[in-house]
Amino acid sequence: MCVSRMRLGAAVLALALAGSACEDGGAPDTALPASDADADDLGDFAAAPEWSAEEMTAAAQAMLELGFPNPKAPYDAYMSLLSFRDEVCPGEGDQLVGQEMAQGGCTASTGAHYEGNTTLLVTDESGGDVERRSFSLGGDFLIEDPEGYRLAGGGGMSYGISRAGSGQVDWFGESAGTWIHDRRDDWLGLGISSTVTFGGSAGGDNAVLTLDGSLGLDGVYVQFVDLTWRDGCDAYPQGSVRMRDPSGLWSTLDLADRCDGCGAWSIDGLGEPTEACLDLRPYGSAIAELGTW
Repeated sequence: MCVSRMRLGAAVLALALAGSACEDGGAPDTALPASDADADDLGDFAAAPEWSAEEMTAAAQAMLELGFPNPKAPYDAYMSLLSFRDEVCPGEGDQLVGQEMAQGGCTASTGAHYEGNTTLLVTDESGGDVERRSFSLGGDFLIEDPEGYRLAGGGGMSYGISRAGSGQVDWFGESAGTWIHDRRDDWLGLGISSTVTFGGSAGGDNAVLTLDGSLGLDGVYVQFVDLTWRDGCDAYPQGSVRMRDPSGLWSTLDLADRCDGCGAWSIDGLGEPTEACLDLRPYGSAIAELGTW
C-alpha cells in the first residue's frame, strides 16, 4: 500500500511519542484514530473524459493545421538572423558560445541581441554516385533581431537527404524540443513542443513516408504511432494516432488498413470504440516536399 508523505510523517511521530511513553513506564498506543484509518480507504478512482470523439479530433485537427514541424524552418530563421552579427558580437562562425559573451548575452552594432549556446553541423557532399546534404542544429539560445522579433530554441533540429545516381532519394529528419520565432503565426510562431522523427524514400515503385513522435501546444497533445504513407492509399496514412483528453486520459484512433483518414476511436480502458476521422494528408504532403531539397 502506498502511504502519503504526510501520513508517513504522522506515523513516525506517533512511534516517537510511543517510545517516549514506554520510557516513562506507560503503555504504547500504536492504533491510529478511526478517522485516520478511514482516510486510507478512498475507494477506486477513475477519471472521466471531458471531450467527445468529435471534440478530441477537432482539437487535434486544429493543431495539425498550424503546419508540419519542419526542422528547416528554425534552421533557415537561425541562419538568417546570423546576418545581423558583427565581428565582436557574437563573433566569427555560425555557432553561439555563451561563455565567450558578456553575462546576459551581447548586442551587435546592428542592434541584434544574441545569447545562449548553439551547435551546428552542416554537410554538403556532391560528386560520385551519391549526393548528400544535411544539417543538425541544437542548443539553448535566444536571438532578437533589430526589430525586436525573437527566435528561441531549446532542443535539436536535424534533416538530411541523399540522392543516388539511380534516382533513389532518401531523407530523414527530427524536430525535438521547443522552438519559437514570434515573427511567424504558424506552429513555429506559437512554439509547439515536439519529439518527432520522420523519413521518406522514393525511387521505382517503393515510395513511402513515415512519421513517429508527439506534439504539444496549449494543453493539446497528439502522438503519432507508426504512421506510414504509401502509394495507392489516396494520400492517407496507416497506423494510429493517440490524443490526450484534458482529464489526462489518452485515446487512440486506429487507422488500421483504411485509406480514408477514419478508424476506430477509443479511450484507454473505457467504453466501446466509435468512429472518428483525422485528416493527415497535409502532413504527408509536407514530408514528401522535404524530399526535394
